[in-house]
Parts: sequence; structure tokens; C-alpha cells
Amino acid sequence: MRFASEIIHAGVPPSQIDNVLVLIDPAMAELGLRRMLARHNDETSRGIAETAGLLRNISKFLDAPEEAQKRIADLARRVGDTQKP
Repeated sequence: MRFASEIIHAGVPPSQIDNVLVLIDPAMAELGLRRMLARHNDETSRGIAETAGLLRNISKFLDAPEEAQKRIADLARRVGDTQKP
């Protein structure tokens, strides 16, 4: 629900989010994660990293197309580093 809210606040009409498969569409996942990053001064956080990891795991569990799984895994990798140098 929280991630769906991010997508809605990014401009997607609520009527377009009618099932969990919408959340693991790579374009929607990126839109929601970008919205989360924007709210955190374009820096990742533990919550953002965990959300991206959850999307990655859901895409595997629901057997999303391989290309979608790869794109979401890449998003998760890119926002997953929450360590500061």
C-alpha cells in the first residue's frame, strides 16, 4: 500500500493500480523508487533499499518476465547501497 501511494503521488491515477503486478512493472517500480528518492534528497535509505528488494523478490515469486526481473533487480542494486563513504 505504501509503495502504491508513492506511485499515485508521482502522478499515476489510482484506477491504474488494480493489482500487485502493476507494482512490479519496471517502469512503475522505477517511478515509485524515484519518487521515494526525491523525497529523501536523492539519497537512498534503508527503507528505500528494502522496498526495492521487496519488489525484486515479488517479481521472482510471481514469475514476472525475465527482462522485468532483471530491470527490477538492477533498480534494487542501484538503490541498495545505504552505506555512506
